[in-house]
Amino acid sequence: MNTYLFTWNPNKWEWKKLPEELGNFKNGKICHDRWSCAHSQLIRTGDRAFLMRLGVSPKGIMASGKVTSDVFTEKHYNPVLAKKGGKCNFVYIDWSVLLEPVFGKLLTLKELQELPFPHMNWTPMSSGNTIPEEVATVLERVWEEHLKVLDIRPIVTKTSV
Repeated sequence: MNTYLFTWNPNKWEWKKLPEELGNFKNGKICHDRWSCAHSQLIRTGDRAFLMRLGVSPKGIMASGKVTSDVFTEKHYNPVLAKKGGKCNFVYIDWSVLLEPVFGKLLTLKELQELPFPHMNWTPMSSGNTIPEEVATVLERVWEEHLKVLDIRPIVTKTSV
C-alpha cells in the first residue's frame, strides 16, 4: 500500500456536495468521492489517501481514507477545460475522516512543515502525489494524535480496514 496526497483548492473548484458530505460523516457514513489525480497512473485500489486544502486559509489536511479504484480518465473537472475536450485522471476515494475546513480543525500546513521532512512538498500544484513511506509513517501518527485531540474517530467499514 502506498500513500498519496490529494489536493483541493476552493479557488479552482467548488465542492458543492461538501456540506452534505460533512453531514454524512457526522452521521457515521463514509464519503465516497471521485477525485482528480492529475497525471498520476500509479495509484491503486487500497492505497491510503490524505486530502490537503490549499488556496485559502486555513490550509491543511482535512480528510483521510482509502482509494477504491485504479486510475481512470474522464472529462476534466473544470467545465471550461472539459468543453475544450480536456481530460483528467481520477480515482474514487472513501473518506473515512472528513473535517470541516475551519480554523482549529485541520492539521495545518504549519504543523506539517514542522515535521522533520524538509523535502516534502505539502503544497503541490497538482493532486495525487506520492507521500514517501518514511513521511507517511510519521504523518499517520501525527494525524491520529490530531484526531484524538478533536475527539474524532475514523469511520470503519469492512472495506476500510
